Amino acid sequence: MEYNGEFNPWPDETSMPKLSAEVYLDGDFYLTAGEKKLLAQVEEVYDKIVVVLNIGGVIDLSWIKRDDKIGAALYGGQGGMEGGTAMAQVLCGLVNPSGKLAETIPFSEKDTPAWRYFAPPNDDVEYRESIFVGYRYYETFHVPVKYPFGYGLSYTSFSYSELNVPEVYSGGKIQIGFKIKNIGKVSGAEIAQLYVCPIESDVIRSHIELKGFQKIYLHPGEEKEVILELDERSFSVYDVEKKAFSMLSGKYQICIGASVHDLQLKANMEVVGNSYFRNERELFSDYFREQPHGMEISAEQFYQLLGGEPKHDKEKKRGEYTVYDSYQDVVNVSMFGKFVRGVVHIGLKIILRGKSERDPAFKMVKMGVEEGNLEGLIATSGGIATPKLIDMLVYNANKKYLQAFKRLLKK
Repeated sequence: MEYNGEFNPWPDETSMPKLSAEVYLDGDFYLTAGEKKLLAQVEEVYDKIVVVLNIGGVIDLSWIKRDDKIGAALYGGQGGMEGGTAMAQVLCGLVNPSGKLAETIPFSEKDTPAWRYFAPPNDDVEYRESIFVGYRYYETFHVPVKYPFGYGLSYTSFSYSELNVPEVYSGGKIQIGFKIKNIGKVSGAEIAQLYVCPIESDVIRSHIELKGFQKIYLHPGEEKEVILELDERSFSVYDVEKKAFSMLSGKYQICIGASVHDLQLKANMEVVGNSYFRNERELFSDYFREQPHGMEISAEQFYQLLGGEPKHDKEKKRGEYTVYDSYQDVVNVSMFGKFVRGVVHIGLKIILRGKSERDPAFKMVKMGVEEGNLEGLIATSGGIATPKLIDMLVYNANKKYLQAFKRLLKK
């Protein structure tokens, strides 16, 4: 939980950090003391336990595999009003589960790629992990995980066969065909996943990328053919010199499976495309070495990859503001901005009439406006923050008063 001193839905003597420290003694990646106590109480009564995970994000699940009394876990996510009904139907065997994890569950929070750089003391976050987010990090750098991306069990079993892949590809749409069969005793659905894996590359890219998937419902003994399509984008990276996506030549492996760790069919393909303009293995060696406990990237290589050291928000001077800066940063540096800020504040009081400025709802809306960037306000303000108003705010913040006046007169 982050708290910037602005929004506090609790009494003044209480804050998010204080509550977080009291509830999550070990951090919110781990079970709370209350949850551990509940689990211990259940284990005193029952020897066979099924855990239902009603969670909205990744947490530590190592305790599930360590506990002999826990025989299964059902990941329910946050299913909303009818989520409980859906989970009960699965637990009672009325529905065969067919969901797959859309995220990776690691062993530790320090196995995640961004833990070194996330939530620094200032307003800026450097995404030094680059494209290596989620399974792209864990698979590229061979980091063991608790549950992999795409993982999910069923009350039945499936087999894969007859992968059909062209040997050479040079563009256009192609079809990847294979067969799936229900080899169990219960009707159910499988989500087949198609991954593209560049075999060798001197470009910063993931060793495996999900490029397609399809859900197939099968009765016991039933078999179906599945067709998934690939195109140029499936083999492309963003070329920063061309400022466009470019399909790179090379050898690739086409993989079909039930998860990123359960690849049951594989075939090689030669792609005839473009070459990249630089050898990134030589320029950015940090992105090609082993990274077993989160990404550790030097500032020098990250800034070179980024195209220069970024300007930190607190270091900005008048003349450097753009529509990508936050509303609160831009309005505070000019008289016109302060006038607009006052008008917006009055507008919020009118819209949220009946609520005091100390009310949590008022504080939340105010914080949402102030911390969002100016370009986003155009889309979310319902026509109140017009492109003309935003342009005038930026011009005034940058001391370009003549341009601001001209923009006022322009339709």
